[in-house]
Amino acid sequence: VTAYPTLLGWTISGPASDDMETCKMVEAEVLEQLLVEFRRFNDLEGIHIERVDNSLSFREKQDLEFLKERAHRLPDSRWEIPMLVNHHGRIPPSEPKALARLKKQWGTFKKAPALKVQYEERLRMDMEAGYVKKLTPLEARKLRQGEHYFLPHFPVHHPDKPEKVRRVWDAKSVVGKEKISLNSLLRPGPNCLQSLTGVLLRFRLGKYAVNADLTDCFSQIQVPVE
Repeated sequence: VTAYPTLLGWTISGPASDDMETCKMVEAEVLEQLLVEFRRFNDLEGIHIERVDNSLSFREKQDLEFLKERAHRLPDSRWEIPMLVNHHGRIPPSEPKALARLKKQWGTFKKAPALKVQYEERLRMDMEAGYVKKLTPLEARKLRQGEHYFLPHFPVHHPDKPEKVRRVWDAKSVVGKEKISLNSLLRPGPNCLQSLTGVLLRFRLGKYAVNADLTDCFSQIQVPVE
């Protein structure tokens, strides 16, 4: 027979026989607490809802306050939101790898002219919408003189929308011996997403439900120039 200290008190466990059976000793107040927790567990499990601790860490609270202070609406109704940059040292040169990826993508375009046309059209539409800006030679030179990071990009198709091409920025692409990527330079920030269970339950509360979508959702957020 062995005694084990647990969070609920001491437990004695061992082989059972005709003259000895397994016994458990739990303090009375702990037993009452266990009963309350067990009832709560059954109540939540009955409708398949689990309690989630949404408390933010100290750093996440700081990030949230920073975003609230700096985020603002632009005259065209879009939002400008700052990036949460980690402390870092020197950023390795990123342009050579991005250029190599671009040359490789250009080779793919030569084999698929229709994809090239779709990609160029998408780029033109994004420039007209203000999502993308073409730099002047002076602006490009100034950019390279400061801290910068070149992102490779490539086209993807949604299986249900073969006629529409999207441009994806590869923020996981790493450069230098340090294996630095844009993702590694940025913090994810606080999780402010709504609980999916809560969304589904509130969806059933009223008589009518309204669904909406944002066109080019991620492109609607502008990054500060600095």
